[in-house]
Amino acid sequence: MFKKMVMSTILFSLIGICIFIWFYLYQEVAGTKNNSNFSKQFLTMIEEDDDEDFSGTLTFSSDFKPEYLAEKGFTFINQQQRQGIFGPYMANVFGARDAEIKVMDATGKIIGLFQSDENGNFDFETELSNFYELEITFDGRRVELTLPKGKNEDLSIYITHGLSEKYLPTVEESFQNASEALKQETNKQDSNFNTNSSSEAVEGDIKEFIVLQNGSSVDAFYTANEAIEFAKNLDQAEVVNPNVGIWDNKPSSVYQYDKHLKDFSTKKEAIEFANKYDHAKVVNLKTGKVEFDNYPKECGTCESPIQNEY
Repeated sequence: MFKKMVMSTILFSLIGICIFIWFYLYQEVAGTKNNSNFSKQFLTMIEEDDDEDFSGTLTFSSDFKPEYLAEKGFTFINQQQRQGIFGPYMANVFGARDAEIKVMDATGKIIGLFQSDENGNFDFETELSNFYELEITFDGRRVELTLPKGKNEDLSIYITHGLSEKYLPTVEESFQNASEALKQETNKQDSNFNTNSSSEAVEGDIKEFIVLQNGSSVDAFYTANEAIEFAKNLDQAEVVNPNVGIWDNKPSSVYQYDKHLKDFSTKKEAIEFANKYDHAKVVNLKTGKVEFDNYPKECGTCESPIQNEY
């Protein structure tokens, strides 16, 4: 009798252990599959692919501070942890080898280049707080970035290349071209952009519109309208998001011969000012074309400066 009880206890224990192992493995597989599907959904704009391994996870070192990305207008997406039998774990798809990160400034100049190691990890040893754009490539595709384990282990950062397909308006209409969408946004009150590339909740308090003065960042705002209103009070100001120019108050410049006199917000103001001087011209700063001049016909190129002051 005692032997039967012992055997029954052992049998039920083995069954219980098998059930627990099956349950854990099911969670692990399901979690990985769900995450892969989520990554696929995020990357649908790039390429449809049945291979669950094409999305890589790149890990930053503990020196990396996510607020640097938030300040520059990149999107943070919260990713929930799953509770397994042996503790919490993140369901990620690994294997991002031969990947690289290019860090660029507002002009597109590369100010940092980081290569992944053999495990697909990055070490961000240098704090780069003044960058405007990150280009992350893995086999030519954008990839998922995950913070190291610690207090931020439930936070994943998804970064896209520039503005090409990241932003879509929150209203019903949509645009294929981000620049066109941004122009439409500036003409509408209380409008902003959100990502339409995943079903996950996205933080809505990211200041994506940056005000530059003489090429240096001054402030950032939630909407283009807010940024433009602020920039109107500054000289030599412009609004970008983050590399796409949206607005500026210095499109026209007045020259007398080859001497620069003054910049203006409108062509009309520039021409009125130029007419106060002989041998003056108005140049569009964006195109470099002469929009107006009052040179006499016999002047030719008029390249010898005169000393009139304004």
